[in-house]
Amino acid sequence: MKDNQGKSAVIDIWPFLPSMFDTSTSAAWPHEKGQPNGPLFVCFQWEGESNDKYWIGLMMQILQSIRKVAEAEGCTNDNLPKYCNTSLADTPLEDIYKNNLSKLMTIRAKYDPDDMMGRTGGFRIPLAL
Repeated sequence: MKDNQGKSAVIDIWPFLPSMFDTSTSAAWPHEKGQPNGPLFVCFQWEGESNDKYWIGLMMQILQSIRKVAEAEGCTNDNLPKYCNTSLADTPLEDIYKNNLSKLMTIRAKYDPDDMMGRTGGFRIPLAL
């Protein structure tokens, strides 16, 4: 860690119970009753912009490795949506919102035609074309 000004590293799988969504209603983030969902969490802290490429690359490698473990343990699978609060910034919107994305784009175009929400951070749902 010292060579690349690393300060801390946290790696975790959040193994939620498959029954977690049994009483929930539909939402922007797709979820299904009885499906496992174990968001994968990797958080590294470092100093120096020159180290960004190294640490982000390492986080991506570690996420791939712990995904294999999480899938083997039944905590997640590759078809489940990614959890936006624990996803890297370059995660495609389709991986987060799955089949809900087109509907969300239509809703956004109706209620936000002036693109006010385009000024926010995070995973921006584009206006429908």
